[in-house]
Amino acid sequence: MADRTQGKAALQEMVADRASELLTGTEPVYLILERGNYERFKMFVGIEGHITGEVKNPQSPRKSLLIVSNVESPAKAAAPR
Repeated sequence: MADRTQGKAALQEMVADRASELLTGTEPVYLILERGNYERFKMFVGIEGHITGEVKNPQSPRKSLLIVSNVESPAKAAAPR
């Protein structure tokens, strides 16, 4: 069990690593992340996923919630590229 009162950076790294592990797995997963966290994880850890939904926060766009999955939404998969 991680000590959540100390080592914020270590805890964030652990969360990012686990999210990356889930998103590269074969089982369908859906994660809910703040936009700012998703962008940071994507830049530093290389998390890749499909954004399947968003709940916008007009007061703080980086705090908007994203639904990120390893499954591409059917509508996006069918759209011409």
